[in-house]
Amino acid sequence: MPGLLRWWLLASPQRIERLWLIEGLGPLGDDGSHTLQRFRDAFAPRGDNARPLRVFRSIAQAVSARSMVSGLPAELAQPIVERGLIEADGGWRWRSDPRLTRPSPVRLAESQIHALLHGIEAPTALLLAQPVTSYLPSAPMQARANCVPNITVSHMDGGHHLHLQHPAAVAIWIGAET
Repeated sequence: MPGLLRWWLLASPQRIERLWLIEGLGPLGDDGSHTLQRFRDAFAPRGDNARPLRVFRSIAQAVSARSMVSGLPAELAQPIVERGLIEADGGWRWRSDPRLTRPSPVRLAESQIHALLHGIEAPTALLLAQPVTSYLPSAPMQARANCVPNITVSHMDGGHHLHLQHPAAVAIWIGAET
């Protein structure tokens, strides 16, 4: 399950036999102290919606840009980039909707996220990168893991894209958690 835990699964826990998570256990949370600014940022008029998306001369140039931003080696970024591009006049551009990069006006409080995590009934395995990814600090991630009744937490050397960096090792981890 990429990225965010699918919260709707909590409404029908009997439908989930097992849950494997890589580098994530719920959405970005908030303590509420940034609520007003988050609303202002999300609903502020933006003139850049009319600005066309960047066009890359080649797929290689887009791969290079993604590698630079993500820290992924080019050969690992390549499949992500190819899937995310569409041919355009003069080259290639991202096929995603630029509105998806707008900030969200609302985030759940950590206490709400914890309450939802308590509702996970399936055996759960969480794989985290080592060293810790900066935006998934250890203490909050451990606090979240403590909310899931039947969870095992494992660590693997690498970055946030463990499944791309070490596909065989991740497959072995999944097999060991079955």
